[in-house]
Amino acid sequence: MLSHCGASRAYDVLPGDIVPLPSGVTALGLYYLYGHNDEFNLNGRTFKENTGLDTHVGVVRAIHSFTIAGIPVQQNIVLPYGSLRNGEIGGAPLGTTSGYGDLSLVTQIWPLSDAERGSYVGIAAVLTAPTGTYRPGNALNLGENRWNGVLMLAGGQRFASVWRAEAYIDWHTYGDNNKAGFNGSQRLKQRDSYQAQFYLNRDFATGTSAAIGYSAYSGGAVSIDGVETGGRTQKQQLRVALSQFLNPKSLMTVELTHDFAVRGGYRQNVGMTLRAGFLF
Repeated sequence: MLSHCGASRAYDVLPGDIVPLPSGVTALGLYYLYGHNDEFNLNGRTFKENTGLDTHVGVVRAIHSFTIAGIPVQQNIVLPYGSLRNGEIGGAPLGTTSGYGDLSLVTQIWPLSDAERGSYVGIAAVLTAPTGTYRPGNALNLGENRWNGVLMLAGGQRFASVWRAEAYIDWHTYGDNNKAGFNGSQRLKQRDSYQAQFYLNRDFATGTSAAIGYSAYSGGAVSIDGVETGGRTQKQQLRVALSQFLNPKSLMTVELTHDFAVRGGYRQNVGMTLRAGFLF
């Protein structure tokens, strides 16, 4: 389930993540996340001119799989590193920053994992610690200077032998950042947010799979010292993805995304995720 976490702290999956790894396997995932943001919405106003943000984030994800009483379990460690560049809203510069993102620990379990029928139900729990690069007073930061957690429920079903439908629903809760604001001495709070992700995946005999997807984000209203800023986690997103097994232990995936109906933040006009996965 959980594929990567980028600078926005959204917990996005990739098609096929509903299928657990074989027991006893250690895997390494290397990701590159690119995003070109060209609009910013705040309190009903959308800034387009002289507005943008480019994100370049690499993610290392280590996974180990095992079973408990016959139930597949995976433990993950996820560490991002990258840069946020050319930040600007309506001509007001936000600058550029780089560094580590926050470290996430992930546990995934599959109460139902029936490869013969292609039926899967999974649960993932994520704890993210405030370990990343955070500079008080900066408009842009890779780290968030707060704890946060995610609980995800996922399901997948194969049909017509080569098709698979996947759905992922998550609840995201946030701790406080007590070094927020332009002077780095204010308290930022954020309400819980929610995300739904869906894929329709088609497998081919060549080890290739293609997918289309959709995601909706809601909630996450932000306040500083009790005053709502207008920032929130609310948008919709379209996705297309292509995966290819290079050999039984190596998988490459590329996904393109486009945001729309954004409220309370940047619109990512073009997003791209590249993943190289290796089994040991």
